[in-house]
Amino acid sequence: MKQVRIEGGASNEHLSKRVEYANEIFAWLQNPNIEPPEIYAGHKAVLNAAFDGIRPTTIAQRIDSLEDEDQWLGASLAVAGFGTDFITEHFPDLDLDASLEKIGAIQPTGTLAGEVGHNEKSLATLFSLSTEQANEVLIWLRRPYGEAPELNELGGRRLSVVTDHGDLVEAVRTSKELHPSERTIIHLLLAGFDKNMIVGRFAEADVHAAVGALRSRVIKRRAAKAAKAKSAILDFPRTAKRLEKLKDNEDWGKYVVCSPDDDLILEPRRGFEGGVDPRARSLCHSCMVRLHCLKDGLDDDTPVIRGGMSHRERKRLVKFISGDETAEENEQTEEIVA
Repeated sequence: MKQVRIEGGASNEHLSKRVEYANEIFAWLQNPNIEPPEIYAGHKAVLNAAFDGIRPTTIAQRIDSLEDEDQWLGASLAVAGFGTDFITEHFPDLDLDASLEKIGAIQPTGTLAGEVGHNEKSLATLFSLSTEQANEVLIWLRRPYGEAPELNELGGRRLSVVTDHGDLVEAVRTSKELHPSERTIIHLLLAGFDKNMIVGRFAEADVHAAVGALRSRVIKRRAAKAAKAKSAILDFPRTAKRLEKLKDNEDWGKYVVCSPDDDLILEPRRGFEGGVDPRARSLCHSCMVRLHCLKDGLDDDTPVIRGGMSHRERKRLVKFISGDETAEENEQTEEIVA
């Protein structure tokens, strides 16, 4: 029984490499007296979370002492990193929980499944598809080439928090400006690893510091990009002339760059100058039918951003066009305080 090697099951290059890596660990677990292979940081972190920091060599010795062949196989496969879905596909009769409990694994206090709201908190969830998916994302975050893998639910919620509803590309670009240790923390958070595992490797204060550093840089980047857009958008004389020459286009709505996913940033937001999220300025400035949207929004009394302008700014533009306001901006734009 102890001469087993798992073949197949690899649907892409990353998964194929991970299966090969798991086979290396698995080969060592079959003979823990030989020198262990290098255990990658992501896999080591999962083991630390599952076994409360017990060294991999100690785990291997405990597995080797199992007399029940099925329990030995189940524990070996899980610790090697194959993942529960992968294991149950190849060995449907194995009881992973029983196998892991036999080698002294502790009940984790906050598994990934628990954090995303599921009731299942069994030990095997640390070796589930969610962990495999997190490792997949972590590989991409370290070398973001090609199409990004889909974040799991926990990673998606964290992305929204650490970037103030930004996207993954923005997070990756901005994280390059961080200290390597802060960048590692951000990558683990976005990948969707268990919070307890991350805090086990880094102090909780360091995690908060990394999130704060990323958020501040994200906001700084957005503000710089939006400053140029704001200057062009609030140029009332030029805008008035362009609106006057604008040709009607009943189909302009088909060409807008915004989508329902952008509704949040196009609504008034507390804490930003004039209540306008900088991303709204940048988004609208890049739109080829911005002026059509603005013209349509001049009589719109809803507070949503139209053509890059807030409701208040659109009213001022109407006054300027009618001759009630000069070209100079004498008024100080109000800041909505959080």
